[in-house]
Amino acid sequence: MKTSLPLLLFTVVAGALAVSARAQGLPPEAHDNIHRLFDQHGAVKRTVTLTPTGYTALTESDDPQIASTLRAHVKQMRERLDAGLGVRRWDPAYDEMVQHYKDLELKVEPTAKGLRVVMTGKTPAAVKIAQNHAQIVSKFAEKGWAEHDVKHPAVAASAKVPAAPKENAATGGAQCSNCGGGKSGGESGSCSGKCDRTAAKPAAGK
Repeated sequence: MKTSLPLLLFTVVAGALAVSARAQGLPPEAHDNIHRLFDQHGAVKRTVTLTPTGYTALTESDDPQIASTLRAHVKQMRERLDAGLGVRRWDPAYDEMVQHYKDLELKVEPTAKGLRVVMTGKTPAAVKIAQNHAQIVSKFAEKGWAEHDVKHPAVAASAKVPAAPKENAATGGAQCSNCGGGKSGGESGSCSGKCDRTAAKPAAGK
């Protein structure tokens, strides 16, 4: 029996892709830890504080086993991301986190009942991604399996970099940071009727 070359090549490629998919799959221990946390989500207490650069989260449990699982889970996911492997790539929010992972800094501090995580974004997009991730994980802790199969929206596209002050064509002066109108008297003048605020005049000799 002869096997055509195209069919042989297809078989080899398909086999390689299958091996690659298995290689990127979660190890049994990591898989079990995730399932344990979803099963026992009611035993998890989580507090998140959003910051200008990302977030701080305190995630703990009165159950020592769950507290240990929390620490192990974060360690496993961090190692996976550091290695360039995906996490929930079918979920848009997680897919974009993997793509922007190089712009995220993660600090983990173990506590008596769990851990404290500080995630910082190096870019406006990364800050939004970090904050979005924090809120998604809070939903996991609150709802358990009911939230597991939810696809969460990506947010990086809506991030905006603060714009630099623009020249106002009508007045030739700088644009007011309060109302966006032109300053009729230049940097030290007042706004052109759009704002009741007046820019401070520079001190003499400066």
